[in-house]
Amino acid sequence: EHQAACFEFARANDLMDEEEIEIARQVEYGGGGPGSCQSEDECEAYCDDSANTNECFDFAVEHDLIPEEKQELVRDVLAGNGPGGCKTREECSTYCEDPSHSEECVEFANRHGLIDDDEAEIARFVATEGGPGGCFNEESCRAYCDEPEHLEECIDFAVEHDFMSAEEAERALAAGGTGPGGCRGEECEDFCELPGHALECVEFAVEHGFISEEEAKIALTVARDGGPGGCRGERECRAYCDEADHGEEC
Repeated sequence: EHQAACFEFARANDLMDEEEIEIARQVEYGGGGPGSCQSEDECEAYCDDSANTNECFDFAVEHDLIPEEKQELVRDVLAGNGPGGCKTREECSTYCEDPSHSEECVEFANRHGLIDDDEAEIARFVATEGGPGGCFNEESCRAYCDEPEHLEECIDFAVEHDFMSAEEAERALAAGGTGPGGCRGEECEDFCELPGHALECVEFAVEHGFISEEEAKIALTVARDGGPGGCRGERECRAYCDEADHGEEC
């Protein structure tokens, strides 16, 4: 009985866009999601069961929850054509954590557009030669390099292997490995997506040379007035503009 008030609060504070609210309404009031699930936790639990993946995929496609260009990738994995024959996110993650499978996983990710050619080159190098502190994949390298005492080592490694320019390294060192609000690593994306943090994040990015003044103007306009489809942050706008039928609007 509190859902309407919660949706209105989410809309007013830019916590959910209209599309997300409509999907939530369909799940809450329209007979539920896959398996008649009634909440995000219920739906996630239901769809984590491999026996239900096809039903969940069909629901997601029907309700435009998966961008059209990503549907082929999902179909490929569900058919058992992921790296090592993996069919679920958990299976694929477990398989690709094994360093001996790195080349296969990197090639799959690159082919399906999950990483670009430069990222693939870095991933191959780290998998075969090892990264800072002996890390061997993105997860282990991120965990190691998010530690403040490893910052300089990680930046030196990136410069030495041409993964980062000297100018980028100087900016990263000046920032001290932390972002706006003291965030680190992936925390920063979450921090900057929250309403009220846009100005702080844009000012930080300009101060440290991560974006130009022109890019800052665009970011502030989107944060204040909304971008295509009413999106409010990079993650939300990217998701909206990844939809093929939104290309011209974006």
